[in-house]
Amino acid sequence: MKLFSEIKRRKVIQGVIAYAVAGWLIIQLAIALESSLELPSYVDRYVTMAVIAGLPVAILLSWIFDISLGGIKATEADKTAKPATYTLMPVIEKKPATKNSIAVLPFVDMSPEKDQEYLGDGVAEEILNALVQVTPLNVSGRTSSFSFKDKDVDIKHIGEALSVMHVLEGSIRKQGDRVRITAQLIKADDGFHVWSETYDGDLKDIFDLQDNIAKAIVEALEVVLDDNQVRLVSKVTSSPEAYELYLRGRKLAQKQDGKGVLKQAIEYLEDAVARDPEFARAWSVLALANFWVLEHTVAKGWKANVEAGKRAAQRAYELDKSSFHSYGAMFLADAMDGRFGDGVDRVHAGYKLEPNNPTAKFGWATTLGAIGLSEASIALMSEVIVKDAQSASFIAVSAHPHWAMGDIVRTKETLLQAFELGYHGAGTLYPILLSDDDPKSAIKFFNENYERFGPIVTKSPLKYRILRYLFEQAVYGRKKWARALAKPIVSGFVMSDETAPSNVTGYIPANFGYTELFFEALSKKPNPYLQAPLMHIWVQNPDSKAIRTHKDFPQFAQDIGLVQAWQTYGWPKWVTPNPGTDGSDLQFTVT
Repeated sequence: MKLFSEIKRRKVIQGVIAYAVAGWLIIQLAIALESSLELPSYVDRYVTMAVIAGLPVAILLSWIFDISLGGIKATEADKTAKPATYTLMPVIEKKPATKNSIAVLPFVDMSPEKDQEYLGDGVAEEILNALVQVTPLNVSGRTSSFSFKDKDVDIKHIGEALSVMHVLEGSIRKQGDRVRITAQLIKADDGFHVWSETYDGDLKDIFDLQDNIAKAIVEALEVVLDDNQVRLVSKVTSSPEAYELYLRGRKLAQKQDGKGVLKQAIEYLEDAVARDPEFARAWSVLALANFWVLEHTVAKGWKANVEAGKRAAQRAYELDKSSFHSYGAMFLADAMDGRFGDGVDRVHAGYKLEPNNPTAKFGWATTLGAIGLSEASIALMSEVIVKDAQSASFIAVSAHPHWAMGDIVRTKETLLQAFELGYHGAGTLYPILLSDDDPKSAIKFFNENYERFGPIVTKSPLKYRILRYLFEQAVYGRKKWARALAKPIVSGFVMSDETAPSNVTGYIPANFGYTELFFEALSKKPNPYLQAPLMHIWVQNPDSKAIRTHKDFPQFAQDIGLVQAWQTYGWPKWVTPNPGTDGSDLQFTVT
């Protein structure tokens, strides 16, 4: 009955009738033309056979489209069906606020022209980063703290949501080169002002102002600094103009998505390093912005961004080997050059420099997940997420090591929460989990949430319903016929010179079950986002297992540096070096 109701809703019968009427007219036309034009006697027979052979195709198209004598249009969604409900569980259990816990909110722009938002965000972020380095403090993550920006929420609610005892809020006012920063430290539970101060200075004094605020907060919280912590905020450039441009560029680069956003960010950052060629931090963000172009835009000139990104990363690394920022940028350059093993060493070195830096810690945790050390990855990721529970990207990435360890319930909860927080990619991965046991539910979820998957998906070829149907059946239904039909399309897209190498060029072959194309794509088109598809090969999924147990996997692992990483940091539970060997020369087995 359910099938009949769906056939009725999709107007399949009307479509078949429309096809039959059109087919009958074509046959009659063939008979008439055969006689009038003295065509061979078999013409009408072949036309009739062709019309009959086309009937299954007509039924399929009628299921996908509304076909009538009046034309063809896509079948509308079932508006009478109740939307599926999904229970969202907290990914990380909240911990009670500790005495020295604090959240730093974005500083409000009080400038006359209201054009200094980037400066308010930048000042707050620099103070937050400084406080993170003070070990006794428990600092809420940037994404979670900044999620309350422009929202009318009282301090008590913020404290409860972020599990912090204190909240720092403030404002900035800039006129010409003069800057006034007002900051106040508030107890979240009762709104009591623990400390407040106003600082005035020139823009060239901005680092001293930020350092003074950070130290005042530490003192108000009765924390004793280490002897080597003379400064909490470093003076990263001697050029106020370069610093302003850097803050503008960094704000846009962090946004990532949006028409022209990264292009404008790159322009600001290029201007910043032109004014101060020794500005290492600006070089590192410039590298990131260029590499992010590959992932967040459809850029035909992506090869120029790759070269610019590698140059900027190298320059940042040459200028500053004491900051994770430089190491993180160089990791992307290493991965882009197919030297993932060297990149792993680079991320680890940066993490060792700044073990309290949440970005550094999560970067190392993600890298551990990429090389298959999933348990260690989960442990570190949890430390970061508990302090930044509103970070959709962090939460989404953490799903992979849980998936690898076989915790399917936790993985589903994690992906759903990331999706609800705005991470689009989590919504396309979640149905893959469902498809292991229930392909129909997977396809249903994909269609119900399609408009929420972001422009990279909704404006792709999948906007055409026939191609989306093929995608659903190939990826979530795992239908062999669909995978066979889609293969030339997918292969052409992934290997095209116009397609920028990104995590998509690795994910797509993996999720379509094209194992050989996976190796070809990552070998011939290395990409800076190699961590993502590598994390995916360890998950408990038939297509992922087919990759890691494929005959070509050992050589692939050797070539990109996975074996090098295993020898240094440990072997995954799925990979075992042969007895009496260190795993070199392909002397290991994979399950």
